[in-house]
Amino acid sequence: MDKRQRSVLSILAALCLLAACHQPKAIPVEPVGDGQAVAPIAAPVVETGTTGATGKTYRFAFIPKSLDIPVFGYAKTGAERQAAQYGNVEILWDAPASVNAQRQKEILDRFIKDKVDGIAISCIDSNLLTPSINQAVAAGIPVITWDSDAPQ
Repeated sequence: MDKRQRSVLSILAALCLLAACHQPKAIPVEPVGDGQAVAPIAAPVVETGTTGATGKTYRFAFIPKSLDIPVFGYAKTGAERQAAQYGNVEILWDAPASVNAQRQKEILDRFIKDKVDGIAISCIDSNLLTPSINQAVAAGIPVITWDSDAPQ
C-alpha cells in the first residue's frame, strides 16, 4: 500500500470512527432517492479555500444498509461534521431506500466507476458484495466495512 492509499484509508477510517461516536440530540432523516442520484453533502468549510496540502478534495462514499434505518443518520451527521473540519473532504452518501442487497451492489459499483477516493460500506450480503469490494481494492480504492463485514 503506497503513502497516498494509507493517507486516504486513514482519513476514511477517522471519518467512520467519528461518525459512529457522534450522538446528536436529533437528526432529521430524509431519503435522498434510492440511489438514483448522488448529491454531495453541503458541509461548511472550516477555512475558506482550504483544500489541504495537496490542493485535492477527497471524495469518500458511504453506503449504509438503507436510508430507512435511523442509526445510519447519526453516522451521516458525524461524517459530515468531520469532513467539514478537514475542509477538503466531500462525503457522498447513498443507499437503497430500504434493505436491498442487489441495489446496494449497484450503488457500490457506481462509486467504483466514479473512482471515489475511498468507500465505507455496511454490507447487507457479503457474498454478493465481495467481488465488487475486491474490484475496488484492485483499482486502488481503499474500502472499509462498518456495522457488518465482508470477511473475504
